[in-house]
Amino acid sequence: FFFQAEDGIRDFCLSRGLGDVYKRQLHVCNYLLLWYNFKDIDLLKLYKTFRGSLLDELDFSLELENAEQTRRHFKHDKRVYIPKMYKRFSSPRLITMEWVDGVKVNDREGIEKQNLKTRDVARTLIDVFAQMIFVNGHIHCDAHPGNILIRPIEGDESKPQIILLDHGLYRSLPPEFRLRFCKLWVSLITFDYKTMKDIAQDLGIGEHYKYLPLIFMHRVRTSKKRIGAGVTEEEKEWVRKNTVFSFESINHLMQALPPDMMFVIRASNLVAIHNMVLGGQTRERLMTFTDYSFRALYPNRLKRAWAKFCFYIRVLIFERANSLFDRLFPSYTKTETY
Repeated sequence: FFFQAEDGIRDFCLSRGLGDVYKRQLHVCNYLLLWYNFKDIDLLKLYKTFRGSLLDELDFSLELENAEQTRRHFKHDKRVYIPKMYKRFSSPRLITMEWVDGVKVNDREGIEKQNLKTRDVARTLIDVFAQMIFVNGHIHCDAHPGNILIRPIEGDESKPQIILLDHGLYRSLPPEFRLRFCKLWVSLITFDYKTMKDIAQDLGIGEHYKYLPLIFMHRVRTSKKRIGAGVTEEEKEWVRKNTVFSFESINHLMQALPPDMMFVIRASNLVAIHNMVLGGQTRERLMTFTDYSFRALYPNRLKRAWAKFCFYIRVLIFERANSLFDRLFPSYTKTETY
């Protein structure tokens, strides 16, 4: 419901009166999955991965903490706005926050009516979530269109501002995992599949490491296409023939993935969808994610600059002279088949 705050700003309260019902439903799910078995797939394990986060969404005090932490992370970035939260009028079952106007991130027409460019919105959104995933390690994992509003930056009307709502579903990455994931990302985008396999093994992914290029880069390991290029018909046919994405293989993969990575995949996929709707380029998204992974891995600017220089040289050789790349980096792309 809405009310008029003391400062004249229109605000609203949100209450979770269905929390008890929701908890009972989760309890029923837990009971059913205890005895249900499908082709040796442990659905109970997958359920438990998300159950804690779903229960956290019922506690508004945790949502308020997530919002405040995100506000601190982006306090110097005018491109991000977190609505004010009123602790005095909030509790674990009730939250009171500032009302903010904006249009949904997937409303291209609404964005353009504000004299904003959809591609600029896409770039800003990618920047924000890349920082969350690779640098901050505190990720908004429910970034559907209803939770992301767009408006111009006050005082700079030509640039978009991202308004983040609903801070209930977050994932905080342990620093060790975050840095490992940064290294994994760099190995994927540089086609260093030997290092990718080693890191994946350390993370407990096992034989399912072979699916990672498909999940994050939308390519098979033998592909010679440019970074960010669309999936080719040959790749689609190859995936169909090898039943890479059968129900069983997907579920076994989900069981093998660390819980933290499952949430990273969810967040990055939502960003990818928004980027596509807004007319952004997949290559730009992948390159921006790579830039932020280097920021996390190399705090020293000189070391970071050198690492990025080497990266761009490798990509240039791979895309312009692939046979030379194979000779210079024989261990990179040499890999067994699926």
